[in-house]
Amino acid sequence: MFNVVSDVSEYHHFVPWCRSSSVTHEHESSQIATLEIGFPPFMEKYTSRVIYIKPSVVHGNPSVERSCTLHYDLVFEFESQFHSRIAHLFFDKVVKTMVGAFLHRAEKLYGPPQFPHSPPQVLQYKS
Repeated sequence: MFNVVSDVSEYHHFVPWCRSSSVTHEHESSQIATLEIGFPPFMEKYTSRVIYIKPSVVHGNPSVERSCTLHYDLVFEFESQFHSRIAHLFFDKVVKTMVGAFLHRAEKLYGPPQFPHSPPQVLQYKS
């Protein structure tokens, strides 16, 4: 999953509402990417600093080959109060849709999961 999430330049192929995605600078643990997100008439092009930490602890499920449980945190900030308010209104639905897109991409690249995945849970939203 780390490879799917960190491959920002491919987002426009599978992330909902992502119209374009390109990495302009790459560093050891981060990328600077330009993304265009939205649907007409609400389109936004912005530059994002994407920081990632490679997995350091992986625990598999001993009873099921090629399996693991993934827990991750996603943190983002909006400069615009308007965008922050809009995101708050639809946050839960957007997060679940986005997580579904990443899971589908992983399945396309690596094959079907060994067992059904749990539905995504939104634990916290800070405005």
